Amino acid sequence: VHQRGVCYLAGWHEITGESRPGPRGTAMRRMLVVALAAMALVATQATPGLARAPRNDDFDKAKSISALPYVTTVDVRDATRADDDPSCRRTGHTVWFKFTPDTDMRLIARVSGRRVAEWISVWTGERGALSAVECGDYRPIFEAEAGTTYYFMVGTYRNRRGGDIRFRLAEAPPPPTIQVTVDPTVTVDSQTEE
Repeated sequence: VHQRGVCYLAGWHEITGESRPGPRGTAMRRMLVVALAAMALVATQATPGLARAPRNDDFDKAKSISALPYVTTVDVRDATRADDDPSCRRTGHTVWFKFTPDTDMRLIARVSGRRVAEWISVWTGERGALSAVECGDYRPIFEAEAGTTYYFMVGTYRNRRGGDIRFRLAEAPPPPTIQVTVDPTVTVDSQTEE
């Protein structure tokens, strides 16, 4: 509101109880204008976004793997741990993946990280009633059955500092086979009988 060349802020009377600013009111008005300008400046500045957990932070949002081999890198710094996450060597910040094979196969999962104490465990079943297939390893190998969904909990060890974790899932080569051949002929030394 402008009156006689003086600028009055709307609501000035409600703030100060004065009908027009006197010497004390003028100083208060200036401080109020400076404070409002500072708040407006802060509001227009680019502020960093809030930390966001990865999309597959929760068991119910496990990232589905459709084909093998599968490789991805996920930042687990902002990942959390649900109260009902299964206990496996005190895994800290966790993310989830899932895979359902069409045929019986041998699977190998690997995790690696730079300056990260990474861990992986493998589970089957439903939330709240999971059964461990492999618990607490960085490279589990196991036999997977067709039609069974396997859940992979990937994270840091004992809630240590998070970071980028590389997760790989692939069909594992068959285990090595050992063949033993026995010579059916026996030679005995007549003097030693050996």
